[in-house]
Amino acid sequence: MSRTTRWIHKWLGIGTGILFLTWLLSGIVMELPYGMRGAWAGPYEATDWGAVQITPAQAVQAAAGGGGTVAEGVELRRLGDSFVYRVTLGGESHLVDAASGEPVTIDEGTARSLARMEFAFDATMGEVRLMEEREPSYAFGPLPAWRIRWDDGRGSVSYVALVDGSVRRADHVTRARAAIESLHSFTVLDAFGVGSGRLPLLLAVSVVSLFTVATGYLLTILLSAWYRRRRGPGGGSRSNEGEDAA
Repeated sequence: MSRTTRWIHKWLGIGTGILFLTWLLSGIVMELPYGMRGAWAGPYEATDWGAVQITPAQAVQAAAGGGGTVAEGVELRRLGDSFVYRVTLGGESHLVDAASGEPVTIDEGTARSLARMEFAFDATMGEVRLMEEREPSYAFGPLPAWRIRWDDGRGSVSYVALVDGSVRRADHVTRARAAIESLHSFTVLDAFGVGSGRLPLLLAVSVVSLFTVATGYLLTILLSAWYRRRRGPGGGSRSNEGEDAA
């Protein structure tokens, strides 16, 4: 085996080893508990379901403007201190108050109230703006969403989705953890504009990794004492040596 082959195998092995080590460590981080419940006002106390006054069928009628009771989905969920139905019609979501049947919109005032209710720390609310494009700390939530920054020294930001009023929060700790977890799921590639090319890239890396493992086994055999004895001191096999002596 030539020096060039060994050099290629060595550096392919180093690269593959770093990749697998990163994948292993990021997987361990994913399994660690977040331990962030202290930053939230939840869980909620006992629920008074008597506040739900309208039926799912009535909620669908309200969302459709009285046009029928057929919908792709109906979900009863809590929104702050009240209950709402999330009705899906024609691929779009509509929120209906479960007590009055009135439409519910997540405007800036509502978003501020929901964010404050879910944020346990006594911090001042900073900039509030409507966000229509994703950012690293809000990679998977529904859009558009209200982005609310908190002046708490933790870099905390709350995201309130317009579609359902759900609240997500990120700070320095969760951002660092999300960055590490993105190495495990390879979503970090999206930051480099890989997008739909992620699958071919991962397949190419897999092929290179398999090639590295295969050449590693081959080098182990070729450099083993058993193989050297079989080839003999001159590089040929023992059977060839016997034929030359004859």
